[in-house]
Amino acid sequence: MPLDSSARLALSISGGGHRAAAFGLGTIALLQELGLMERVAVLSTVSGGSLVGGFYLCAKAGFLHDAEDSQRDLEHWRNEGFRQRFLLPFLAFLHDGRLGDRLVADLLPIPLGPETKLIRSAAEEVQALLKKHRCPHTLGHEAIRALLALDDCAPDHVYFNAADLTSLDLFRFGVIRQPITDSANELAYKPAYVVNRFCIPIDSKKEDPAQIVAACLRIADCVAASFCFPGGFEPLLFPDDFLRLQAEDEETRAVTTRLCGGAAAVALMDGGLYDNLGLASVEIAIQSLRLAEAIRLKIEPHLTDAERARTPHDERGRIYVLATDVDNIQPANKALDPSSQNPLEVAANPDEARRRSGGLLAARRWTWALLSGVGGALLPLLTLLALPPAAVVWIVRQLPVLRQPLLGWIRRSPALALPLHQLGLVPNSAGATSSAGVSVPLLAGAALLWTRRRTAQVLPAFNGYLKRTRNLTYQYLSYKYQKFAGGEPNTFLLRNLIFELAPGPDSDPDHRLDELTRPLEDFDELGAETHHKANDWISKKLEPIAWLLELPWPEDPEGLLHLPERFDSEANRKRLCQLRADLALDEAVRTWQRIQAVLARPGEPLSQAGEALTCLSRVARSVHSGLQAPSGLTLSGDPLLSQICEMATNLPTTLWLEEFRHYVPNTFLPDGRIQHPGGWYVDEGLVGSGLVRANLYKGVAVDVAVAAGFLNTCFNLLEFTASRLPLVEK
Repeated sequence: MPLDSSARLALSISGGGHRAAAFGLGTIALLQELGLMERVAVLSTVSGGSLVGGFYLCAKAGFLHDAEDSQRDLEHWRNEGFRQRFLLPFLAFLHDGRLGDRLVADLLPIPLGPETKLIRSAAEEVQALLKKHRCPHTLGHEAIRALLALDDCAPDHVYFNAADLTSLDLFRFGVIRQPITDSANELAYKPAYVVNRFCIPIDSKKEDPAQIVAACLRIADCVAASFCFPGGFEPLLFPDDFLRLQAEDEETRAVTTRLCGGAAAVALMDGGLYDNLGLASVEIAIQSLRLAEAIRLKIEPHLTDAERARTPHDERGRIYVLATDVDNIQPANKALDPSSQNPLEVAANPDEARRRSGGLLAARRWTWALLSGVGGALLPLLTLLALPPAAVVWIVRQLPVLRQPLLGWIRRSPALALPLHQLGLVPNSAGATSSAGVSVPLLAGAALLWTRRRTAQVLPAFNGYLKRTRNLTYQYLSYKYQKFAGGEPNTFLLRNLIFELAPGPDSDPDHRLDELTRPLEDFDELGAETHHKANDWISKKLEPIAWLLELPWPEDPEGLLHLPERFDSEANRKRLCQLRADLALDEAVRTWQRIQAVLARPGEPLSQAGEALTCLSRVARSVHSGLQAPSGLTLSGDPLLSQICEMATNLPTTLWLEEFRHYVPNTFLPDGRIQHPGGWYVDEGLVGSGLVRANLYKGVAVDVAVAAGFLNTCFNLLEFTASRLPLVEK
């Protein structure tokens, strides 16, 4: 357990499908192992991150509600409850590879009415997960309200962030502890719901219509609104898709109209369209935490709440914002690879060559050549062209016996398998036989057949735009936090980025993440930076924390720790003391040492290890035995760490991560540049022939993502500590 500290943490988990949920699971597991999850006052989630965040809230609330003494059993939650009610069930959910089949089971034949939506089917899957594990499933459930009523029980603020397509603004769902001032100007807390930009206090004695509406909202629907990504789902309408309102229920309609900002209804989609980091809601929550401090410290009661929250004070506590950015743009950018625009090479196999040169592929090329100069003006014609595939989908739905041959043909077809794989939509053999319904790829293939070229141009540009906006957010908040209260800042931003775990074709060096526009560079220096040995980057990444790990850390967390001379100063000693207490630094170092031991000796079994570290050990063993270093030796130590980071970085954004069980590593040119980025495949038959296929890794992508979240979060805590202890000028 960490030393006593008044510091609080805010955790945001960004979008990125199941890879975000898995990476977030590893992040939460690491914080739990360090004893820091009880300091996470704010949990803000977006898209795939809302899956793991929503289940964490519900699992914890349900566990404590079932306990006879919630305060006493909070310690039980920290030990066995977290593992049994949250970590293992959610890990099993991520390992369920049949999600794609289940999502479209009710969609086909293609619906024409608003009552049948794919996003509502997805919400029902989240609802089934909550019910299966006896979790509360509405914002107003007594277990959620009881959790908010517990003293010193985190989190204080939980937000599921969606985007309002009507106003182009953020639309939040959540629950919070709202600080208020009682009659004696003392601090008190009142639980409240959050819907859109409105805070609705919970009054247990008298419920008004707004409370009734908010309390009835299903958490599964709130989470679904957050991960309702464009192109995959239709918008969720609020309140129509959330509440079953009667036309004559004028009182409730009046409430929902106010919640919609004066509109009768609003269309909600993925929160990443507005803020894929969830940091906008973190900012709101930090203001609330600062206001509570101001009330407790009796800072100028005559000021407004906003002014009191911004007023500096020496006794203000420290807040650490851990921004977990899990969205990965590299797989999308593969579509802009010039080599992907060239005609397919003739296969060595004559049968395969004939299949590639004729039939459906030839028709596709002819159609694209005919339509490429006309573009969007022929959208109605494209709709008509999609009717034959839709008819095939309907026929196969009625005759399941045709399903296996058709899916087998899709997996073998170069025309369909490659683009479907790149978007994470092709099922593996196990998934193909798990259900009698038609799989997602069959429906997606009909659309991809005619729109692949347009998608290849638009999607990477849009994802690149999102990355730029995220960098702007980081830049703004870093500046803001450094300036708050003057002098030593008391709010800090820690970046936990999956797409910077390993270098890729479009990765920016860490020191450039805060730059709006890249400066001019000398060509020779740029070349030297780009041309490096395959694993040099991991050594450079570990350099900032190497000296920190070499310190003689005492067994007693309260024991003195002496800094080396080049870092030894009064300011650094004070900072280190704070960080040891605030971030459980002693235990973080020991956890990293355990991680290093696993990577150095992946074949040795673990004793008394946590579930996330066990997952990392399982991944390390499989990669160690399944892949080879460029030298031909088995991977261990830093090269093994490098490989795991590369595999996590190259994971696709998808809703069925379990399907990916085959990985081809990056290949490098002699000068160290990446020749072919690595990639995950759902079927070994999709992997190209030749030398690339010779080093095929067979493993489980879910475990890789969880392990990466665990080790990368630990590394980021140490990296942040090293950055706060600068060299002393002599």
